[in-house]
Amino acid sequence: MKAVYITDDKSLRLYRVGQPSKKLERLEVDPYPVPAVWLDNERFLTQDGNGHLIEVDLDGARVPVVRVPVEEKAARGSFFRRDADGRIIYSCGGEQFLINTEAKSWERCEWESRGHGFEESSDGQHRRIYRYKRTEIARSPFWTRLGPEALTTPGSIAVFGESDLFVWSAGTGKWTKLSNRHCQIAGWIR
Repeated sequence: MKAVYITDDKSLRLYRVGQPSKKLERLEVDPYPVPAVWLDNERFLTQDGNGHLIEVDLDGARVPVVRVPVEEKAARGSFFRRDADGRIIYSCGGEQFLINTEAKSWERCEWESRGHGFEESSDGQHRRIYRYKRTEIARSPFWTRLGPEALTTPGSIAVFGESDLFVWSAGTGKWTKLSNRHCQIAGWIR
């Protein structure tokens, strides 16, 4: 049970249950959101400046991973996350990249896994595209702009966008608008 935070002076600080916090090093990153993702119990991936990806261990040792071609002065708010398939996605300057730490490589992320055969992408104009088993099932504009939230289960995807909730089923191949009074997707029940 541990966490990594970036302090106001851009220093990495490791917190572990039952132990004092430990300053690891200073990085060239914005303190929020914390641009890091755990690789295992001993290492995490972060950046030392936009596009300069490094692994850091619990002692603070750094290992260069890959340099991703983003502008040094790209917009604030670079971050890492994992998609439903566990792949690491690095977002910086409005672009997304898949990072392979073992191969020390990157590629542009065109489709993000949502799980159960569903994928999501963007058309570059803040409109979302969804596909199921590599076949397109929806393209905005029937929900746009606000960054929809999506949850999947085998054969179904629910997408909340703006103020509407839509569900697509592989059984019917159609979208159903459930209501315009939902505010979040909580999950699936049978």
